[in-house]
Amino acid sequence: EASEDALYNIKVVWKALETGVDFEIGVKLDGDYPYEALKNTVLSRMWKNSTDTPIVDAKGNQYAPEQIEVRDYIETVLQDTTGVTDRPYLIAVSKGAHTVTLSNPEQPIVIKSIKLIPPEQPKKYSAEKIKKTDARIIEIQGESATLKNSNNIIPKSDNRNAGMTPVDSFNQKINYIGGTAWQSPGDKIEWNFTVQTEGYYNLAIRYKQSDLINGNSLRLLKIDNKIPFKEAEELYFPYGTNWEYFVLGDENPYYIYLEEGNHTVSLEVTVGEQSQFVSRLSKIVEALGDEYINIIMITSETPDMNMDYELFKKIPNYNENLTVYRDELKKLADDMRNTLEGGTTQCIASIENMARVLNNMLRSPYIAQQYVKSYYSSYTSLSSWLHDMIKMPLAIDEIQFVPAGKEYVNKDAGFLKSFIFGINKFLISFSSDY
Repeated sequence: EASEDALYNIKVVWKALETGVDFEIGVKLDGDYPYEALKNTVLSRMWKNSTDTPIVDAKGNQYAPEQIEVRDYIETVLQDTTGVTDRPYLIAVSKGAHTVTLSNPEQPIVIKSIKLIPPEQPKKYSAEKIKKTDARIIEIQGESATLKNSNNIIPKSDNRNAGMTPVDSFNQKINYIGGTAWQSPGDKIEWNFTVQTEGYYNLAIRYKQSDLINGNSLRLLKIDNKIPFKEAEELYFPYGTNWEYFVLGDENPYYIYLEEGNHTVSLEVTVGEQSQFVSRLSKIVEALGDEYINIIMITSETPDMNMDYELFKKIPNYNENLTVYRDELKKLADDMRNTLEGGTTQCIASIENMARVLNNMLRSPYIAQQYVKSYYSSYTSLSSWLHDMIKMPLAIDEIQFVPAGKEYVNKDAGFLKSFIFGINKFLISFSSDY
């Protein structure tokens, strides 16, 4: 029963009875799917470490504990996991009585409740008068994550950097989480922590993002399952080859008021404004695929270079379509480059290459068949990037909640410590029993 016309998110409280893959369920409103995406929406299982301590072998090396499924009830707000949108699904509900139908789970599942809830609308950060907080810095080790919604997200080891916590020049130590296993939209990690002294805290994260060259990996921040302010919807972690520090708000820190007691902090992969680029490229790629079929129906996949096919005469709206696709690709590349403040990526280069192929076909209408192979090659490259551009890998070593009035603790090793660490690893390599 809806009290007014409004847009709602869909929250399902559920529990799995058997271990398996994530559930894909259909959601209908009054007997119909509100839109295509709700025919197969995902309920992700939750996972945790089987033990609180790493597995240790006979030589003292640490390994990640087994991941086991959480059997408690899970609250899931349904959302897109393909990268086309970056927020939970919305459905329009009119005032009055309605029915909601869930279908096709294909696995045993218990449904405790279905809720239509108002969408979260966090306000922009307000720089109110911040009082200093007389408290210690709260340190959370990345590898101590409490929950993950993928069993591929496991604690890992980096023994090449002397600033890791913990680290050992001889034995392998589990000391971070994430990387390329934590990169798909919706992938989420949650940590528990305890506040001894209530007050205002800033957030500092020691991270490494060395996979998206010249790009940013984005995360959605939640404290106690709520977005603290709008800026927390998209945290940008820039590319770099070393471990670095992210500070919430940079030079003008954003503070979060935390009461005394137990809390949770979570970071979730989001595509942010990248979602609009994914959506635009998806439409262009689909159109280019249809146009390619029209072309090879006339030329075949291996055109005769000596034959004049006159594609512009035989394919309806050929020039108009190629012109539109070329211009849309150029505009997309420009918009993506602007988000990087003039930088570029391999994805942008691939988009521009497809635009060049289309431009060559338009400029040389009587020998356009010579570009069919280039067309297909560029098209498949774009299709690949459509999948890859939503990947947002990120590694987390440590999270610090820093009381107002204090600075985060920089764990990066100085030159001397790094030099000694490297020498020790080099010397030990001669005596290690492999």
